[in-house]
Amino acid sequence: MGEYDLATDEEEFPYVERKVQIVASHPQFDSRTFEYDLALLRFYDPVRFQPNIIPICLPEGDPDFVGSTAYVSGWGRLYEDGPLPSKMQQVSVPVINNTDCEGMYRRAGYVELIPRIFICAGYADGKRDSCEGDSGGPMVLQQDDHWVLGGVISWGIGCAEANQPGVYTRITEFRDWINKIIVF
Repeated sequence: MGEYDLATDEEEFPYVERKVQIVASHPQFDSRTFEYDLALLRFYDPVRFQPNIIPICLPEGDPDFVGSTAYVSGWGRLYEDGPLPSKMQQVSVPVINNTDCEGMYRRAGYVELIPRIFICAGYADGKRDSCEGDSGGPMVLQQDDHWVLGGVISWGIGCAEANQPGVYTRITEFRDWINKIIVF
C-alpha cells in the first residue's frame, strides 16, 4: 500500500506491506461475464494511515454519477499490448449511463449486456482508459466535499478504443455486502 514508483525505494513516503489473512470474494462472481467482480482483503495487522495511504469513503445514497468525472489509476499497460509503467498512472474519464455504454459497444461491433451492478466510463472517441493490469484498481469521484470509491476497474475490450468504454464494478450496488463482510 502507498506505492507510487515501482522502480525505486527512494520515495518521500514508504510503501507498506501486509500479509493477507482473508480474501472475501463475492460468492456470485461469474468469470465469464465479470458480474460481481469484487473482493475484500483482511490483513493480519492493522494499517496506519500516512500521506500516501489514506482511506476512501463509500458513496452515500444511490448516485448514478452520469456526467461526473471519474479518476482511475494503476500500473496497467500504457496502451494495448504496450509496456507497463514504473510509476502509477491516473486518467480522468466521464461516467456514462449503461444503456449508452451498451450502444457504444454495439457501434464498435460487440453485443454486451451491462447491468446496473456495473458503471461505465470513457469517451466515444476512446483515447483515455484503464488498460490490462489496472483491474481491481479504484475509480474515484468527488461527492459533495469528499472523495468516494464509485467503482473498481473490472473489464473492457481493448484499451482506449473508440466506443469501448471501461466497465467498473459499481460500489453502491455492493454496499450492503461490503458492510456485512467488514464486521467479521
